[in-house]
Amino acid sequence: MARLVQRYLDRILDWHAGVTEGTLADYIPELASVDREIFGMSLSPADGFMYESGDAPTEFTTQSASVFR
Repeated sequence: MARLVQRYLDRILDWHAGVTEGTLADYIPELASVDREIFGMSLSPADGFMYESGDAPTEFTTQSASVFR
């Protein structure tokens, strides 16, 4: 199961990695200075296992977060 979830996360990253349209939010200074080339995703289900893809280990500022239950 873990390999299936990881493959799916990697596939989502591949599908969206080339998206370059849009602009960085400049009303929040921390977001205005973000490297546009960094792209990563992380998924942590209730079982505590962590899935990561792309630049997920890169530290970044969190301005909003969503929790799905």
